[in-house]
Amino acid sequence: MPSFEELVVAWGEAACDEWGYPPLPDDWISTLTLRLPPGLRQTIAEAVHDNSIRVVDGHRFSLPGLSPGKGPYAFFSRSARQAPAPNWEYFIQAAEYRRVARAVEPRGLRVDFEDDLMDVSVYDADSVLWCIEVKEKSGDLDRLLVGLRQQSHRVDMTAPDRHNDPLRKSKYLMRHRPSYFSLVAIGQRLDFGVSYTSEGFTLSEDLVPIG
Repeated sequence: MPSFEELVVAWGEAACDEWGYPPLPDDWISTLTLRLPPGLRQTIAEAVHDNSIRVVDGHRFSLPGLSPGKGPYAFFSRSARQAPAPNWEYFIQAAEYRRVARAVEPRGLRVDFEDDLMDVSVYDADSVLWCIEVKEKSGDLDRLLVGLRQQSHRVDMTAPDRHNDPLRKSKYLMRHRPSYFSLVAIGQRLDFGVSYTSEGFTLSEDLVPIG
């Protein structure tokens, strides 16, 4: 099985070829491996090996079970430095998708990715049971949770939500009304049960029983 380092260098080189960039800088791979910890790197490598992550066009990826037309998604973006810039959250999102899918699909549940602005969601038929928002760093989870709780008592479904991630996620919860909600980052996982009123919701610390 190829290592994460071997895979990501191949993806980076493919991006350089497509975009007309020079060869990867000497510090490029070390920057990735310093920022993405060993367990995450191993999960990505195993997911590519077992086809849970499908590499597309050399440096993009798709995931099994998604609706036609969804993806592919980009491991990297262009940069002024003329070196592929990692889309850090996608590495964590893809690893979380694989982890959740392996846990719930044997129970007949379906997993979606980037579903109505929620990173990962778990469906029973047409109903969302559990949704998961992924960030790279745990501090980003804390800020999002504060924002969610500040407006959870009354969610304004008509208010503009551009650049307002807490409002966007609050609207998702109100539209789909999952029973469980999780926040995931490198080194941190927060699970909640969700209860609803006609105007808002309450997050209660819990343990998700379906993942």
